[in-house]
Amino acid sequence: MTREKVTALMESSTSATEWNDNCDKVKSACGGYPDYWWEAIMQSGLSQRVTAAFGGSDEITVSAARR
Repeated sequence: MTREKVTALMESSTSATEWNDNCDKVKSACGGYPDYWWEAIMQSGLSQRVTAAFGGSDEITVSAARR
């Protein structure tokens, strides 16, 4: 998957579920996150802008299931 296709796919996300599904598509097509992911998606502000549009966040959160 080219950088342009990855960027367009991620920009098309309209919900957290779709964002996560698109991440899975990228990882599947590229054998993991591509080398340019951090720069093109994270550092560029794309992730922050897109996730904010559907009320989400690009911040990393950790949660644990309770037993």
